[in-house]
Amino acid sequence: MPSRILLVEPDPVASAVIEQVLVEGGHQVTAVPSFEAASMPSARVNPDLLIAAVRLGRYNGLHLAIRFRAGHPGLPIIVIGDDEVGLAAEAMQLRARFVPRSIPPGQFLEYIDQLIAGRAPRDLVSTRRWPRRPATLSAHMAKDIARVVDIGYGGLRLECARPPADGEGMDVSLPSVGMVVKGVLRWAQPTPDKHSWLCGFEVDTLATDTRQWRRVVDSVRGES
Repeated sequence: MPSRILLVEPDPVASAVIEQVLVEGGHQVTAVPSFEAASMPSARVNPDLLIAAVRLGRYNGLHLAIRFRAGHPGLPIIVIGDDEVGLAAEAMQLRARFVPRSIPPGQFLEYIDQLIAGRAPRDLVSTRRWPRRPATLSAHMAKDIARVVDIGYGGLRLECARPPADGEGMDVSLPSVGMVVKGVLRWAQPTPDKHSWLCGFEVDTLATDTRQWRRVVDSVRGES
């Protein structure tokens, strides 16, 4: 029985090309052009795989991944686009996979077959190529002054005088780069000298301007 794939792609030319590749690979495809169309009951007929473009008008493929996760917690999801840097890490946080549009059709079909079969194919864009970078940025977190120790696309590590509660949603202000980052504090532990705390902060990629955030991360070289 062919696998059911929901394809969400606003570009009609790109949609037709991807659909043809999938159909020739033996899959049954429902193609829709928008976030809104993909959210309609008629489109959400228990697909075996969701493929969504990164850019979907007011929304994006990551927003759609979150919506589908609520009703289909084990559904394999692919977000496809041209901007590789940072998107792989963002997709990983949502238990989705990022696939660049430049992938050859044969490799694309092999990757899809592995996902549908429940296997874990090697990520096509490795987030390890963009590790956390040391930084000495000043920060304000929950009304307290903090210091950024290192920074990455998915989050940052801060040193602060006292630990906020784990799982607490908050804003981290970075005055030197003119940005407020929204996210959640995931962990806190005392420094070896017990004089301060290290905190792990996960960036909310849907509430934060991710393009600006990636530019900030890319520009950091340890300067204050």
